[in-house]
Amino acid sequence: MTFPYTGWVLMPSFKPAELTFVEQDHYYRSRHKSQSGKVYSTHTIYRDKHGAIAAGHVELLKQQAAVDKKQANINKSAEQRWKRRQERPSLESPLPRNPLERHNGALFFCGRCSCGRDCLRTQYERENALPQSLRLALPE
Repeated sequence: MTFPYTGWVLMPSFKPAELTFVEQDHYYRSRHKSQSGKVYSTHTIYRDKHGAIAAGHVELLKQQAAVDKKQANINKSAEQRWKRRQERPSLESPLPRNPLERHNGALFFCGRCSCGRDCLRTQYERENALPQSLRLALPE
């Protein structure tokens, strides 16, 4: 390639600009210096304005695909959070003030905390009996 020559590049705003390239970069052969001193890769220099616009359109399509993928992941995460939130037991159900509670005639400790406050337990733990190792017989 003979220098100087004119070529088209895309600015960061995807606006095509015509520049004059005066020499090859000293360190990298695949880069050319413009008249203003800025170095451009030969992969980003186009022969005509239409080529630069077409390359910009392709880049915009790639960016849009990446944004769409991120939005799909955000929507998927939000759906999963919503499902988990729906599966949680309702806080409106009455919970005992004491972590010790009668269950099928036995006294058991909920196992989640050792405080005397309301203890959040799953619906399964409230409706089903706990293993024998967690039960304490009540003196009648």
